Amino acid sequence: MRFAVLGPVLAWRGREALDTGSPQQRALLAALLLRGGHTATVGELVDGLWGSAPPATALNALRTYAFRLRRSFGAEGAGVLVSDSGGYAIRTGPAGPGPAGSGPAVELDLDRARALAEEGQRARRSGNPARARELVAEALAVWRGETLAGLPGPYAETQRTRLEEWRLSLTETRLE
Repeated sequence: MRFAVLGPVLAWRGREALDTGSPQQRALLAALLLRGGHTATVGELVDGLWGSAPPATALNALRTYAFRLRRSFGAEGAGVLVSDSGGYAIRTGPAGPGPAGSGPAVELDLDRARALAEEGQRARRSGNPARARELVAEALAVWRGETLAGLPGPYAETQRTRLEEWRLSLTETRLE
């Protein structure tokens, strides 16, 4: 499975685009993806999606969004979105043992951009500015528009700002 947060939040199972639902449901998906496989408690998710004044139905809505996402992922995505310790997590990374690899292989565009940027930094430190510029340009090419485009909630806004600042920093690095 593949997920994207560097632009509109999207998901694919193989080549098939998946329905990620309403903006609020996509906000849940993004919040879980950005936690790097770590569990988010229900309280953290409610605060992140609705802020300090959640509706009375927030807990039920959260459960419904999780159910719909699991259904969208299908049988091949079983084990990607898990209930864990009073919260939820999306297990990202390669298939295999361990918290980040306990289900099917899951790719996130942000992880790819980070890996390219880190490789670019290594190339720069080793005295290869041309290769560093290529790698940073590849990292920037991963973006498909505004990060977390159209997502509501305080968590999405904070993460959008953080990731857009990183994008600006990468642009400045490429220009250097």
